[in-house]
Amino acid sequence: MRILLDTNVLVKGMAGVKLPRAVQRILNDPGSKFLVSVVSAWEIINKPNLGRSATDIHQAIKGINAALLHIQLFHLEELAKLPYRRNHHDPFDRLLIAQALAEDIPILTSDIRFEEYPRLQVIWD
Repeated sequence: MRILLDTNVLVKGMAGVKLPRAVQRILNDPGSKFLVSVVSAWEIINKPNLGRSATDIHQAIKGINAALLHIQLFHLEELAKLPYRRNHHDPFDRLLIAQALAEDIPILTSDIRFEEYPRLQVIWD
């Protein structure tokens, strides 16, 4: 199964934060193929307080044997259809949600605001 990792999962993993047991099982499942969006790399680099470089991000992606998901035009078409949520305007999140919807894959995230998008398959615990 292909799964898109939200930025928060990648950041927590890079920081060595212990993830819930159910999430660890998913990350250790040899049948899962993980995708990390270039959007997540862009978001991390745009938040200098995280103290991560492009090299750090590359190593983290490689360390979990994930593939890099680039932005495609059909992702942007899905983004254009996304409704705006009153409490959720983060452009990085919105593009990640659009990518997951366009690719028809679940997203692994601890962000409860993602559950506001009815067609989105959210995995956490």
